[in-house]
Amino acid sequence: MKEISSKVKEKFEGSLLKGGRCMEKKKILKGFCSKLKKIFLPLILLSLFLFPVNQAKASKEEMYILLNLLVEKGVITPEESKEMMAAVDNIVKKQKEDSAKNSVKTSAAENIKIGGYLQSRYDVYDYKGKNDEFTIKRARISLTGKIMDPVSFKIEFDTVKGKNNDLLTDAWVKLAYFPQFNITVGQFKLPFSEEYLISSSALDTIERSNVVGALATEYDRGIMIDGDLLNKAVYYGLAYVNGTGANTGEDNDSKDLVGRIAFSPWVSTQNPASGLKFGFAYQTGKQGANKKDRVRHDIFLRYEYKNLKVLGEYINQELKSTSTTKSDGYFVQCAYEFPLSNGKSIQPVVKYEVYDPNTKASKDTQTIFTTGFNFFLNKNTKLSTNYRWRNDEQGGKIATNSNEWFSQIQIKF
Repeated sequence: MKEISSKVKEKFEGSLLKGGRCMEKKKILKGFCSKLKKIFLPLILLSLFLFPVNQAKASKEEMYILLNLLVEKGVITPEESKEMMAAVDNIVKKQKEDSAKNSVKTSAAENIKIGGYLQSRYDVYDYKGKNDEFTIKRARISLTGKIMDPVSFKIEFDTVKGKNNDLLTDAWVKLAYFPQFNITVGQFKLPFSEEYLISSSALDTIERSNVVGALATEYDRGIMIDGDLLNKAVYYGLAYVNGTGANTGEDNDSKDLVGRIAFSPWVSTQNPASGLKFGFAYQTGKQGANKKDRVRHDIFLRYEYKNLKVLGEYINQELKSTSTTKSDGYFVQCAYEFPLSNGKSIQPVVKYEVYDPNTKASKDTQTIFTTGFNFFLNKNTKLSTNYRWRNDEQGGKIATNSNEWFSQIQIKF
């Protein structure tokens, strides 16, 4: 009996030992499987999110749900879950940046933006020699876009001016690898007059100043280098152009050099001085077949803060051939926009300008005082009316009043 009981005991103890070993093996296997889950399951989730499976990708919301489930099951910790989501965000962000950088857009609709504006007017003259009339001042269509990230272009036509074979306004390509150094080639606005650099659709008065029209050039053909420095506190522009203006071929071998520098010392601040801007410009070159020397200077001051706008500019010119002719002039203007209901607003404006085509001649100065207002129906529609008191002293004659009344509607698209 003792021998039988000892044998039973040995078998029982052996079975317990085997069971213990099996349980130990199961624990080891379970721990190993848990480690496999921790390693491979997150990788599978990442692959589902980052790589398309059947043309579908897991959304961030789905990733959050799956990661929370893994945290609840004890497969990963909350800290590991946060690290995984941060890694996914960084990878996706990097992929988007790489795909956008230096990429050419395949769709013309994405690559090109079409815009423009129409200005229709009714002009009334208080003097003889001009008839009251309805006119179309401008009807412009522009195409802008990017060939690739640092390379942009603009083409703009004014269909009203097409009858004089000068319908092209802007036609340029810009290389903007750095904000401090841009290269523009083609036909573009010269870095000279501040009023000319303001789009005609954004002018506070219907007409630009006479001195700007007479002593400055809006568009020309050539190459320009410009950029912003010191966090946009300083702007510089340097252009090398024909000197003959828009849509006009060169008439001699010389070229014009145009330079401009503008300062906005407090542009990055939130105080009232943030809207202050001032600077000067210089232009020199030879004009015509007889190569007359022409030198121009421009000084301007501009201030904009909230609804207030103030602009002043002085330009002079010296033209040398067998004799020297000096011309100069200036203007100052002020406008203030009053908000109305439903997104509408009204902006009264006043302007005073003087232009002297020959400083050596007497009684040839022209002065104009303009008053009026702009009524903004919305951001794309503007109604304007200006009354101008003109005193022309051309040819040494006694000053005569040549008053004008302009009304205009502008629609942008």
